[in-house]
Amino acid sequence: MAQVTRTILCSRSALITKRSPSTSFPNPSNPVTLEVQKDIYDSILWLGFENQPDIAYKRLYSAELTFEAKSESGIPAVIAVIANASINFSSATWNNKPGIANIGITRSPTSSFYSYTLPRWSSTSTASLKSQAASYALRYGFGIRAYLRNTATGYESSLIKVPSSYPDSPTLTITYDDSAEVTSQIKIKSAPTSGYVNPRTATPISWELASSDGYYSISQLTQSEVSLFWRAGTSGSYTKISIPASSTSYTIPANTFPTGQTVQWYLYVRDNRLNESTTQTYTVSTAAELVTTTPISPANSVEANDGTIAFSWERSSADGFQPGTTQINWSEDGSTWHFLASVNGNQYDAPANTFPSGTIYWRALTYNIDEVPGPLSDTVSFISFGAPAAPSVTVVSGNFAVIRWQATDQSAYRVTVAGKTYGPVFGAEKSMQLTDPLSAGDYTAEVEVQNSFGLWSQKGTASFTVTQAAYSPPHITASKFGVDATISYRISNVSRTNEVFIYRDGVKIASMPVEETGTFVDRHVLGQHSYQVIARINNYYAVYSPEQISGTLKVCGAPRIAPFSGGEWLKLRLSETTRRTEVFTKQRQISLRHFTGAEYPVAEVSPFSDMSGSYDCAFENVDDANAFEALYGQVVILKTKAENVVIGVLSGYEKRVSRHYIAYTFTLQRIYWRDYLDLTND
Repeated sequence: MAQVTRTILCSRSALITKRSPSTSFPNPSNPVTLEVQKDIYDSILWLGFENQPDIAYKRLYSAELTFEAKSESGIPAVIAVIANASINFSSATWNNKPGIANIGITRSPTSSFYSYTLPRWSSTSTASLKSQAASYALRYGFGIRAYLRNTATGYESSLIKVPSSYPDSPTLTITYDDSAEVTSQIKIKSAPTSGYVNPRTATPISWELASSDGYYSISQLTQSEVSLFWRAGTSGSYTKISIPASSTSYTIPANTFPTGQTVQWYLYVRDNRLNESTTQTYTVSTAAELVTTTPISPANSVEANDGTIAFSWERSSADGFQPGTTQINWSEDGSTWHFLASVNGNQYDAPANTFPSGTIYWRALTYNIDEVPGPLSDTVSFISFGAPAAPSVTVVSGNFAVIRWQATDQSAYRVTVAGKTYGPVFGAEKSMQLTDPLSAGDYTAEVEVQNSFGLWSQKGTASFTVTQAAYSPPHITASKFGVDATISYRISNVSRTNEVFIYRDGVKIASMPVEETGTFVDRHVLGQHSYQVIARINNYYAVYSPEQISGTLKVCGAPRIAPFSGGEWLKLRLSETTRRTEVFTKQRQISLRHFTGAEYPVAEVSPFSDMSGSYDCAFENVDDANAFEALYGQVVILKTKAENVVIGVLSGYEKRVSRHYIAYTFTLQRIYWRDYLDLTND
């Protein structure tokens, strides 16, 4: 490396002045007066130097500008050395002067000429600034400008005289390397060199071609080829994007880079001296940050689920991009989760009857711009209160149809088919087989469920059709009517029969053993009644006895009494009086409450009734009397000639013994009972 110093004379000059802003003064007289008067007049002397083609691309180290200046007015002034872009020395005016920047400032003396040396680029000793000063000086030249000094008495006029031509013209002394040329490198000015890059939008980059070692040359290196190389991931081949050679900026089009990836890229430039340079490889990410979701409402609250329930949450991400959809899930136990909704934004209104009653847990997650789900939020809960949703109903068709349903939050249910309601039945069972057969035809099953809050759902429905199956029917073989009705029957399809039912007046009153023949005794009623036998075949189908036997049950002669659970009738043939009476007493509990301002009380009537009956009887022998007394405290059934049938507890009696008979007055306390076997309401 050989350093060489060369001194170059000023070869051209131009004066521009604010006094005549449109006039050009090329090659002005020697010396040049730089006139400044109270900031009205201002002038600049531009200095250019001879071209040095033999060292056009040599490495430059420093530049020293030497000139003389003298104050004509005797008032000190400020001299500024100005760097500028290229100007036209023959046509430069104040109005078209290039951009300027001070690179050295000194204060002129008040008398005699002053010799000024540019202190190596504004007194900075770094190599790049030294060489840049030399490069500017040789390529563009310098400007010399006078400024007024700010004194205590204000601005004063000042005239500075500067020689502009030989033999007193300014000189430029440069130091350069005679053996080495400057090579280029790429300096990124603005570009995504790390972090996140949004591939959906255009990405601008810019650069400049600079010296690779920090030094400059007289001639500027220019680009002859520019390319951008990129690839997805950290291995594999690069994709090349060619850029116009004159450009020092480029905008990467939107959607060039894939989303959700690591992307590597670098810039390649070949200059006009065939030097090749590349930037370092930069690694960026097109994977957006994950979005965090924070539940807001409902949380720790009580919500009525028969109306809409408003859900809200907050979303945030480090990169600030608009989040994608939010997915909401809910659970009854905090472990088994159900999908609720996927929405944009931060609010969702859940429709009425979405949730069962009880504690409801919910959580959410949000997808980012790349449709990658963020972390699950914390779980929050609320109390859901309201009627359960209508159940979903299906039917296994047949005369004994099976009604099935799906429901949540069920504590009880009731089923209605053909106008008959079964239930309510308490429990979580979700199927029921009809206990009464349906005839052929079209039907609709309705199911309602009740939750733990005692609220009933809307009806869930399902339509179905019943067709009559062709099986041999049962037959009534004999019947007898008296105090009791005795029905005898025969079953034809014993192997296929599941149950045998006895119907009185169209109401099921008994379920009989499945045998080829059977007999049923009905002792609970009096009066005109009809009977039919129905068999359930293969669980779902019903066949009816073609005979519907009708007859009259009646008491001939004396009233009868017997244990309700079964046994022989005891005739109450005798009485102390020739006119036996039956006395019935029925009443409800009534509470009377008096209120201020009301003359009469308000009655609170109980929904329950009490009924009792009083009867007389007598026996001639002790055995019959003992048989009667054995019924004390039991549930009995009493039938009288007036077709009264009373079922109740023989709660007490009065006994009177005479010479010829034993007489009683007894009381029956009526109780609730029924002899039909279905689940319908009373």
